[in-house]
Amino acid sequence: MNGRRVTLIVLSSLVLAATSGCAWVKLTPGGEKIRVLAAEEVGACQRLGKTTATTRTAVLGVGRSYLDVAEELQKLARNAAYDMNGDSIVPEGGIEDGRQTFVVYRCIGSVGRSSADTDSRSGGAVTRPLPP
Repeated sequence: MNGRRVTLIVLSSLVLAATSGCAWVKLTPGGEKIRVLAAEEVGACQRLGKTTATTRTAVLGVGRSYLDVAEELQKLARNAAYDMNGDSIVPEGGIEDGRQTFVVYRCIGSVGRSSADTDSRSGGAVTRPLPP
């Protein structure tokens, strides 16, 4: 009987630790630079593509909190966006079965620049003539 009690305590501890908000996904240094924006904030940005993040919604048969799942999906998408040379993501729809799609954008420096637009002596500043 004592052995069963120990087993139950160990299993209970494992389930509690697995579902207590522990994050398995870490942001990479590049992922830390990625912003999460709303669709109305990316009008002037360059769309680079989409990424779909997937994570577990339950561990050992116990459901994870919606916020933990959402945070983990965002971290995965931010890491992927950096790999796609993006700097921003926008969620596309909600979370379904531990999956969410994000649109990846490049907003900073997304204005097309030719080499003639920059001058190395000015520290990379862009110079354009004023309109008449």
